[in-house]
Amino acid sequence: MGTFQEYKSSWAAAEKGLNKIADTLGRNRPAREIMPEDVLAVIRPIYVRGARAMADHVRSYVRSAYSWAIKSEHDHIIVGSVGHASLKGLKLI
Repeated sequence: MGTFQEYKSSWAAAEKGLNKIADTLGRNRPAREIMPEDVLAVIRPIYVRGARAMADHVRSYVRSAYSWAIKSEHDHIIVGSVGHASLKGLKLI
């Protein structure tokens, strides 16, 4: 089991990577406007330079973000509920 500092360092690296991806794909661009080709344009260079595990991690992060967005957008409890914000204009990050 890792130490707190190891987890903190790992999270900092992941956060830095996610911020770069968000900037590349369009931080304020609606998720529904981002096409698979856009995501591949981010992941493929990582894979080609030999960082295949990192490419898999990046793909996993993007997939998780989209899965959450899709689930949340169509969640009958969240969307349109009194006291809950609408996720209609949901952004990637």
